[in-house]
Amino acid sequence: MWAIVFPWHGSFRFSNNKFCNPTHGIGLLSFGSGSRVWFTGNDFAGNDIQTRCTGSKEEGSDSPARASKALGEISFVANKRLASLSIQEGYSSIEISGMNRIDRLHVNLVIEGEEDKRTSIYLGPRERIDPKFFNCLQHRSLFLDMRRLAAINQDNRQLTVLDRQLERIEYFLSKERGSPSIFDLGMWIEYWQDRILYGLRCWSSDFYRFWLRPFLCLFIGYLAINAVPFFLIESFSISHWKDLTLRPITELATYEASLKQILGMVEYETLSDADKRNLKLAGWAETVWIAMWSFPFAKAIRR
Repeated sequence: MWAIVFPWHGSFRFSNNKFCNPTHGIGLLSFGSGSRVWFTGNDFAGNDIQTRCTGSKEEGSDSPARASKALGEISFVANKRLASLSIQEGYSSIEISGMNRIDRLHVNLVIEGEEDKRTSIYLGPRERIDPKFFNCLQHRSLFLDMRRLAAINQDNRQLTVLDRQLERIEYFLSKERGSPSIFDLGMWIEYWQDRILYGLRCWSSDFYRFWLRPFLCLFIGYLAINAVPFFLIESFSISHWKDLTLRPITELATYEASLKQILGMVEYETLSDADKRNLKLAGWAETVWIAMWSFPFAKAIRR
């Protein structure tokens, strides 16, 4: 274990450094009480980092007001290859943002008590915490504590971020349990309902973190379904496809009626019954497709 101790109060910034330790040991970074610390864009090279803010206090800091001021603040922004991060005692304000990659996270939280004594913590929406799920139960407990603190502070944005992290863990745990026997039909159905639901959330938008994927799927699928008449109607042209694609939003659920209006009633009635059924099916599929991808897209852009 290696240690770097700054026993005095101050502001410390570690930016774009590489913490080299060939043995990948545990590093302790200790700062004086009331310090402000930033770690920005660093490469921790797979090391375990512990940090605390418990240096010598100023005279008279035993009083509640001085003790509150003696607590430090720390930020981890856009760091990578942190095998383990343990934020220990002495910090009243903690920020983890900018897409850090942390395999294992521990935070010493103060939740109970008066408002000015609670830990203030911010977790960014795109943090990669335990991406391989090696410590999922520990992180589930941590995120539940953080969620409890966010609920006390009425921080709806943090609640959304933490819910996404918890859903990632629930999805992993549901996969790890393994499918029950199909002969136990009730449990088998419940298992696959949960598995499919979490799987769709994960694949569609990484639990509502990214809006681009659902938008592209929605857009490309919409264009493709509107092209189905090319295979069923000989006279269907590019201009007809454009008119069908650019129809008003209020007519999105009326695929067949819009097609009748674009082609003309006489031409549409010349189609075989099988082709009409296929077009009805395409209209139904388009409605389901739009609804299925609109939900994750809306949830993602509202984050």
